[in-house]
Amino acid sequence: MTDTPVWEDMVLVGTIARPHGLRGQAAVNAATDFPEARFAPGATLWTKTGNGVVPLRVESVRFQNGRPIVAFADRASIDAVEALAGCELRIPETELQPLAEGVYYHHQLAGCEVLAASGASER
Repeated sequence: MTDTPVWEDMVLVGTIARPHGLRGQAAVNAATDFPEARFAPGATLWTKTGNGVVPLRVESVRFQNGRPIVAFADRASIDAVEALAGCELRIPETELQPLAEGVYYHHQLAGCEVLAASGASER
């Protein structure tokens, strides 16, 4: 059994917008530069519901106008997906793809001090 990651320690990769069709697919607003990898079949994403932090395994994905349309395992009806509308999709930070030297994820920059060319501090 997979240990449940701590919600606050995970990184946002998307939000479930709404059901798509009648067979349990969901339109996802991606918040990642790597949607093809992040929403690939077999990937595990985490969401927070009334039952706590729960895993969602991607069963299939297709892209419509650049937007992921995702089917999750064990969520084969419109009602099952409708209950997830508005839920964030997160992953543990350890699952992020490595970036080139000097390139950072947005969450890594939050709270950083910025120095202007003059040396003045900006926050």
